[in-house]
Amino acid sequence: MTQTAIYARYSTDDQRSASIDDQVRNGQEIAKRHGLPAPLIYNDEAISGTRLDRPDFQRLLNDLECGFIQVLIVDDLSRLSRAEDMPLLISRIKFFGARVLSFDGFDSDREDSKIQTWIRGLVGNIYLDDLAKKTHRGLKGRALSGHSAGGLPYGYRSIPAYEGKKIIGYKRQVEEPEAKIVRRIFEQFTQGLSPKAIADELNQQGILSPKGSTWACTAIYGHQKKGTGILNNVMYIGQEIWNRSKWIKDPVTGKRKRLERPEEEWVINQSPDLRIVPKELWEAAKERQRYTAEKMRERKQNKNYGAAGRTGKYILSGLLKCGCCGANYIMVNKAYYGCSTRINQGKSVCSNTQLINREVAEEIFLTHIRKELLSAEAYSFYIAELNRLSKTNCTRTDEYEKDLKTAEKEIFNILEAIRQGIITPSTKKALEQAEERKAQAEKAIEATKKTVIDLVPRAKDTYLRLVEQLGEIKDVKSAQQAISELLGKIVLHPTEQGLEAEYENGGLVAAISRNVVAGAGFEPTTFGL
Repeated sequence: MTQTAIYARYSTDDQRSASIDDQVRNGQEIAKRHGLPAPLIYNDEAISGTRLDRPDFQRLLNDLECGFIQVLIVDDLSRLSRAEDMPLLISRIKFFGARVLSFDGFDSDREDSKIQTWIRGLVGNIYLDDLAKKTHRGLKGRALSGHSAGGLPYGYRSIPAYEGKKIIGYKRQVEEPEAKIVRRIFEQFTQGLSPKAIADELNQQGILSPKGSTWACTAIYGHQKKGTGILNNVMYIGQEIWNRSKWIKDPVTGKRKRLERPEEEWVINQSPDLRIVPKELWEAAKERQRYTAEKMRERKQNKNYGAAGRTGKYILSGLLKCGCCGANYIMVNKAYYGCSTRINQGKSVCSNTQLINREVAEEIFLTHIRKELLSAEAYSFYIAELNRLSKTNCTRTDEYEKDLKTAEKEIFNILEAIRQGIITPSTKKALEQAEERKAQAEKAIEATKKTVIDLVPRAKDTYLRLVEQLGEIKDVKSAQQAISELLGKIVLHPTEQGLEAEYENGGLVAAISRNVVAGAGFEPTTFGL
């Protein structure tokens, strides 16, 4: 008996979930037209076709590969993947021995299916490019006519614009409760409060940010050149700008990147009725920003200036974490690390006010690593532990391989029964359970092999490399990697005495420290400010 499946998908939350029902209905019509049995349904909601990690899509591929599905039906090929990936995907499905049918007439069993795949992919790409141009053209028309063309800044709400009884667009209108917060931010900034202090005060009072969560200082000071952040949004002086930037997608990763457009492409509308911030207040804020920027340039020209937050400048940069909120510890000035959430969002979001001197922290951790974790005694224990794990894992590997063979045999028997038409209501469930046992066994085998193959033969080389990198540090990046490899993240917990550290990396390092560092576990001695 031929097992049939339908795959349905829609891309974003803006689309209707009913789209899945429409695609399934079309797929059922195809199955009925070809005399196929009732299909199984696979679907992914609000996930782009550029992503291959779609849950039901991956489940479908697994079922196709094991021969459980012989015919795959889709509304159109774009539901499966992006156009440039389509030829390879269809070839792979055919390699699995399955047939692909679509509601718009595609059939992978036809001789011209390969040509059809390429043509449909090309047409799909052209269609998407054309759609993007037409959408952009439509939005430009809205912007030129004074209507909203997307995006609703904090302090405004959207209302429909009518021509008779017909809605012809949407316009922005001042939302006074939020507008008061905007004016308050500008007033406090011109009075000398820092964006960090303003954010902290807003959070303490329970006032929600533009994203509906807690405020961060970046939401206030933003980026002057890009016009982002409360203090730089020209909408607050009644100036609407559309087409200032665009988003492009990386064809490999699918990640989006913002690019600024040339100023001559901007569409600017003067809307005095949308002004929230008085002219004098806006100019006072701009003057303080200029003054602050000039002072920053002067500090950077000073040879002794240590720019806070520069990634990778110090040995522990990127390795310290707050034990209260989980955020990274960052350089807050020349000498001290502090919790980034506490610094940027205030004590109402994270209560950890403890700072740690950079030089003190480096001395504590490097001394602990050199004297304890990289000592001869630690190395002997390290090798002994690896050997013990190697023997234990060899035994476990035999057990996991036995489980794997059992699961594979069970899957084979179920598939043979399916091919002979022996299907019961519990067949699919039994197959899924066997596949799950197989996956678990394979994962366990891989994990044990990694321990045995990757760690044991290279233990001495790894140890010597770490000793060399942390003995006399010449390269900060290499030292960072070595510490990360040994300890993982270093979590700092505030105590009455100061800060107490623990290492996220368990495993052998934790075991070594417990045996080598008498009375201290694997935590360095508590240190204060």
